[in-house]
Amino acid sequence: MAARRGGLGLGCPDRRVPALIGDGALQYTPSALWSAVRYKVPVTLVVCSNTKYRALQEFSELLHVPEGPYLDISGIDVCRVAEGYGVPAHRADSLDALTDFVRAAKDEPMPYQRVSAT
Repeated sequence: MAARRGGLGLGCPDRRVPALIGDGALQYTPSALWSAVRYKVPVTLVVCSNTKYRALQEFSELLHVPEGPYLDISGIDVCRVAEGYGVPAHRADSLDALTDFVRAAKDEPMPYQRVSAT
């Protein structure tokens, strides 16, 4: 989870915090989901899923490092990872579904953590 967003949620527990992260970046910080639950951080996390480490792919091109299977994370189910840390999760299959998900989050009792994979 974007550490700044988690920190903002900790510092302002009466304010809902939206956060946007890619599925590759989430692999570096899944424990942030546990922290959000443990410390009751009011965050709504949207995970954009392209099933690869896109940033690493760009760095490998820049540094002339050959691409390899390590960039493919297509087998990871972001929703199940979130649920494993105790965070309710939802998969949004359209922009309308994502919009509904984010809007519904503001009506949930606080603190509440939610993840949507797109």
